[in-house]
Amino acid sequence: TNNFTSYGAYISSSPYNLILNNTIYNVTEAIYLSDSENNKVANNIIRNAISKGIEVAFSSTENIIDKNFIYNSTGIIIFCSSNNIISNNTIRDIRRGYFPMSPPEGAAGIWLGGSGTTNNYFFNNTITGSNETCDVYGIFLRDGSNNNVFDHIQIGDLNSTGSVYGIYIYMHYLGSNNNIFSNCSIYGMDGDNAYAFYSTENNKNNTIKNMTIASYPTTISFTYGNGIALKGVEGDIPWNNGLAYISKFVNITNITDSSWINITFYYSEEDVSIVDETTLALYEWDGSNWNEMASIHDMENNTINANITEFSIYGIFGTLDMTIKFNLGWNLITIPTDTDWTAHDLGTNISGCTLVVKWDASLQKYVAHYVPWETVNNFDIKQ
Repeated sequence: TNNFTSYGAYISSSPYNLILNNTIYNVTEAIYLSDSENNKVANNIIRNAISKGIEVAFSSTENIIDKNFIYNSTGIIIFCSSNNIISNNTIRDIRRGYFPMSPPEGAAGIWLGGSGTTNNYFFNNTITGSNETCDVYGIFLRDGSNNNVFDHIQIGDLNSTGSVYGIYIYMHYLGSNNNIFSNCSIYGMDGDNAYAFYSTENNKNNTIKNMTIASYPTTISFTYGNGIALKGVEGDIPWNNGLAYISKFVNITNITDSSWINITFYYSEEDVSIVDETTLALYEWDGSNWNEMASIHDMENNTINANITEFSIYGIFGTLDMTIKFNLGWNLITIPTDTDWTAHDLGTNISGCTLVVKWDASLQKYVAHYVPWETVNNFDIKQ
């Protein structure tokens, strides 16, 4: 157990060291590697590092950072270093630290940047929890971060009175290019300005594959240009002329007037269990109505793809396709309470139905809507 005031472990220009099974707490920086290669940093517990938990800096290469637990600190920094493997680490309750380059400042789970920060591989890392007043980043890429791969990263429950970003790619002068993010999950971004993914202008050729965002869990892949920002959609979904949604939504914002995104939505067979799959289409919310937009529906692979240059909330809808069988006489129907249907909508979607009746507790009587008469005694199902 270490309780120093500066560094827990400091490695400079030294290869083939093992830093294993240590507990380091209440230090400025827990583990620091500079100009060092082929070291292994594994199974360490780090708490309350003021500046950062682990930093790999200044041409440090081919190091393995594996199975470390970092708590109440800015987590892992990769600065001007390449070809490192950062895997199976857990970073919890991230807090404000000190980044090697600024602006911006704040708290980060994983931060990388600086000339030559290339070909690093991040696999199966988990970043969860923060309660800060500064800007918070799950993963932050700054200028010079190129050709890095992030695979199976989970980022969740980040909270701040400042801005919150799951993944943030920042361009100050060089940009960060040709990075790949695959199989990442981002949820619970809660801040004054919160996004699952945010990239400023002039970061080029970054690719996102199979990223799942909440709160309606939606898996997407996309490429983009000239800056883009995405986040999940919360709350009730506005009515779309009787169409059923399959809970796939994303809110997309442009960063510049020339921003664009090519995006693919994924769905499962379970998602379309009560929807006619052939009718699925992508719709754009204009502030008042949903409008169908040009898209490519690939039923064989369960995807919908679109190129977007105007920005809003997007969702997938289709025609309801379900069989309801009734007995003679009265039948009790239970439907989801978040529907915007009226009695007339319900009746017209049931073949041969002519009458929809509800019990009105306030009036202490039944109210009947005769389906062929669209407006007479029509009532909201939510009532």
